[in-house]
Amino acid sequence: LMSKGVKVYQTDEGVEIDVHIIVEYNAKIPAVAWDIQENVKKEVQSMTEIPVLAVNIHVQGVEILAEER
Repeated sequence: LMSKGVKVYQTDEGVEIDVHIIVEYNAKIPAVAWDIQENVKKEVQSMTEIPVLAVNIHVQGVEILAEER
C-alpha cells in the first residue's frame, strides 16, 4: 500500500511501515525520526492490534523556508 509517502508491508508476524519524509532545514533529524517511529508504531498497534515490526524513516530531502534563505 502506498499513499502520500507511506508504504505498509504485511507479513504473518505483523507489519513493516516505510515513511518517506521531507524535513525542515535545521531540524534535528534523529529526533524527528524517533518521534515519528514511536508515534506511528503506537497508533497503528492501538488502532489495529497488529504488531508493528519496524517503522523505517526515509528522509527524501530538506526544505529550506523562504525566511531562512
